[in-house]
Amino acid sequence: MKLSNVLVMVVISLCAIEIVQVTSQEKIVGGVDAKPGQFPWQISLQLFFKGNWTHACGGSIIDKKHVLSAGHCVVDDTNKKHYRVIAGAHDISKESEPSRQTMDVCHISLHPNWTIYNHWDLSLVTLTKPLVYNDRVRPIRLAPVGADPEGQVCTTSGWGYRFYPEKKANAGNTSDILQFINVTIMNQKECGDILYPRHVSEICAYDPEGIRSPCFGDSGGPMACYDDKGPYLAGGVSWGRKCGKNVTAAVYSRISEFHDFIFCKIKPDPI
Repeated sequence: MKLSNVLVMVVISLCAIEIVQVTSQEKIVGGVDAKPGQFPWQISLQLFFKGNWTHACGGSIIDKKHVLSAGHCVVDDTNKKHYRVIAGAHDISKESEPSRQTMDVCHISLHPNWTIYNHWDLSLVTLTKPLVYNDRVRPIRLAPVGADPEGQVCTTSGWGYRFYPEKKANAGNTSDILQFINVTIMNQKECGDILYPRHVSEICAYDPEGIRSPCFGDSGGPMACYDDKGPYLAGGVSWGRKCGKNVTAAVYSRISEFHDFIFCKIKPDPI
């Protein structure tokens, strides 16, 4: 069934209302300006809406023709022509940024077990042509199978809201500059006690001060953790409580649980 652009935006909005999901049109609360090229795997997934391209969600480059985002960001695969991917961006408001690579979407694969309750909340976006790697555009390796970064300090980045909009009229206080925050990976049981029992496909992280979190527009964006080989993609922003309001935790898709889905679809480039 084909959905109009309007319906896509409505569905995303409804998801946010139902479960306070960190969805399209959200931003990093309490974030710090990233340096140009600091997170070269970060992309902006954009939706053509009312005659304009609009930032909808974040995502991560995993090879020259594929990016990962959240499942709830792309609710209908048949709308691939309504999406584009921007890689290499720093100031999202500047269309003329020389570092940018703008890519059309060839195909969108939603995880077959995705549900509106955010289980298996991942999508694989295939580009029509390969990205050109440089110091602003690079892939990030996937979390190893069985990776358990509990207690680690990791990094989330995005262009989402700076605060939770109590009213629709307040929506739109987003940063043009890519933002990032450091978050700590939680014990799964501890997270379940706060945010209901968590699914195997999810991982939780929090700001110890309780004031920083992903927000609307950050969905699908990367949570990068680090080991002796460098950064790896541990999570993709999925959902959370009201961002910036007594933050307890945010929930991410646990990338190490998605290897079968990803590698069934692609043969990744060596990194």
